[in-house]
Amino acid sequence: MNKGWKTMVAAGMAVIMFASSAVMHAERAEASSHFATVMVDGEELDAPVRAFIENGTTMVPMRAIFEALGASLRWDNDAREASASRDGMDVRLGIGSTRAYLNGEAQTLRTAPSITNNHTMMPLRFLTEALGSQIAWDQSSRTVYISVNGDAEVPPSQPDGVRVFIDDEELQSSVAPVNRSGTTMVPMRAVFEKLGASMRWNNDLREASAVRDGNELRLRIGSTTGYVNSSAHTLLQAPEIIDGHTMMPLRFVSEAFGDQVRWNQSEQRADITRQQSESDVSLTAVENAFVEFDRFEVPDIDTVYLDGSERYVDHEPLFDFVEDNAVYTGGGVMVDGETYPLVEHEGSQLISARDFARLIEGSQRWQSQSRYLAFSTGNSLAGLNVLDKMSFDFPSSNTVMDVDSYGDTRLLISNSPESIYEDTVDGDSGTLWHDGVEGLSDEQSHRIFGHHHNQVDEDLRFGAVLTNTSDEPVLVEDIRGLSSFSSRGWPITDIGMLLAGRTLDGSLRPSREPVREVEPGESVQIGGLTAEAGNMLGFMFEFDVSPLEDGTEVDYDVRTVVSHDLDLDLVDTDRDLIDPHPVHRHSRGSYAYHGLQAETPAFDVNEDDVMYSFTSSSAPNPFAQEFSYDPEQAVGTRGQYGAEYHVTVPLANPTNQSRTVQLHMTGRGGSYAGAFRFDEDVYLSPSLRPITEAVRLHEVELEAGETKDLSFTMMHTAGSALPVGVSLTSLDPAEEPEEEDEDEEDDVPEEEDPEEDDWDE
Repeated sequence: MNKGWKTMVAAGMAVIMFASSAVMHAERAEASSHFATVMVDGEELDAPVRAFIENGTTMVPMRAIFEALGASLRWDNDAREASASRDGMDVRLGIGSTRAYLNGEAQTLRTAPSITNNHTMMPLRFLTEALGSQIAWDQSSRTVYISVNGDAEVPPSQPDGVRVFIDDEELQSSVAPVNRSGTTMVPMRAVFEKLGASMRWNNDLREASAVRDGNELRLRIGSTTGYVNSSAHTLLQAPEIIDGHTMMPLRFVSEAFGDQVRWNQSEQRADITRQQSESDVSLTAVENAFVEFDRFEVPDIDTVYLDGSERYVDHEPLFDFVEDNAVYTGGGVMVDGETYPLVEHEGSQLISARDFARLIEGSQRWQSQSRYLAFSTGNSLAGLNVLDKMSFDFPSSNTVMDVDSYGDTRLLISNSPESIYEDTVDGDSGTLWHDGVEGLSDEQSHRIFGHHHNQVDEDLRFGAVLTNTSDEPVLVEDIRGLSSFSSRGWPITDIGMLLAGRTLDGSLRPSREPVREVEPGESVQIGGLTAEAGNMLGFMFEFDVSPLEDGTEVDYDVRTVVSHDLDLDLVDTDRDLIDPHPVHRHSRGSYAYHGLQAETPAFDVNEDDVMYSFTSSSAPNPFAQEFSYDPEQAVGTRGQYGAEYHVTVPLANPTNQSRTVQLHMTGRGGSYAGAFRFDEDVYLSPSLRPITEAVRLHEVELEAGETKDLSFTMMHTAGSALPVGVSLTSLDPAEEPEEEDEDEEDDVPEEEDPEEDDWDE
């Protein structure tokens, strides 16, 4: 899948197979035969294999291009990452990943680096421009020209037979399109007229402006900055005068007006579909509608608009389910390089159901009688599988007492005070909880889990801050996180399920600035978010800390903070610790580990059903107050929020025939929902009533005489501090496991999808 957001939500559920990737890339390269010649400062690139074109990107051998550009190369074989530096510019790319970093800032690649025929191939244009060199593409000769220092000639070229169609009608002009550095340049006046835009030319400024449907576009000759409704955008290629004609970049201009652009490489053809305005469609409102995304209700959509066989809905609630990489282009929205038209209607911007289904690479289904519109990616909860709840008769419970701490990631739990009132914070800001590390000489991983409720009549800022309290510089890297909100007081379904699931499957979002160097005495923001008045919020941050220089030791502290002043930089928030609520003492603490591990007694298939209770009040609790950093001000947690609970169940089948063992789970004190991981698969439990409702976690086949250990991990990040019950049931040989009807669909699920938000403001 090329969609960045689908790659993100599936990150923890798929393992990159480098060998398979290499074979696939090699097959595509040979099949396409789209080879290219690369000229560097007038000489052909000396490389062991030829450059080839994949997905519109010229791919070149890594070592050859770095040497030609005069860049120093570093290769991390464990991480499968290449880093290069030149003239103060640093780039980092990973095999199979479309995310690259330029001076620590994340960039999205059209085509990921790959291993092809045992050679590491890199995207040429990104590397060349990132390291400050000039590049141009000649379509007729299929040649890339590079000027390393900008002092060599990089000739323009006119492509053979490039054709432009607007609403299926070919653009007719006395001037043919020109390809400049991979950008199709088209005659300005002819295209503006064809797009239905009124144009003005300022000869003194050498600037063109065009207006259509209330959207204004401004372009200046020789400038790579264009303006859409006064908002600045960077152009890949500046407008220029070629043979006396003003030429401008086709894709930027079209998408600025919300039009859709498709490029056909084999036919050298660009197709533009003009955006529909409200006057172009006749909308009929269907009120009291029900809209779902992967079996969860989409909040804030209760109206579907019909135009013939097409359906339209407000795009904003739907876009809460996709990665925050949408770029608005004046009447349209661009995601992963493709523009989807929006229709203005009564103050809202509507997207067609057909277009949104195409964006998520999924499907849509409309039931007019029940007013039901469903979008599906084939997954649920943005890529996580939700188990079906069922009725189940649980046996009596046995508390698991063999419990110990697990892992070496430091866990900070920030849940007290949970509710922030007007008088909670003494002043404009304060510290909710903290952690401290001294004498660190190696790498230390951190996880921060926070859950709070904004109970004041104004927005509040929350976040996490790291301060270097030592005399040596600190390196903070691999910063990632996720946040979610609830405006209706549903922390389990709106917050807990999402955070637990996305943490267990390893798909927290990378920060916009994932690497930070922190000088002595300096503070940096790990993550920040704004909670509206009355909203609950939850967040999960993960990051790694180490000394910047080998052989040194560093000290630092980490704080979760809150501020009434939305303009205050979170690093400047008050360091004084806010007292927990005197009555509602929710948990807060910092621990040198991030989980628990337990082993149940062995289960024999000849035994009666048994249920084991975890996190019971009588069991050992490694997350008690006395084990926390700053124990006097900590509040112990029985619920182990944000912690991983690793469970091992020894199974034995001493019989002479195969047997099946089923695992079911329920809460044992209050409504429960959480996430469970078996090997690489992650499942979510919907909210369950204790004892009476359950989910089937797993099913294990044991051959005759076989013994094996069944291991799984569970986590929850919202709900009561309550025990969890896991039942083991051995099916008799005559019993057959219940087959699930894949074609059967629930009418209306009880769970509702959470609202993901931008944790990295």
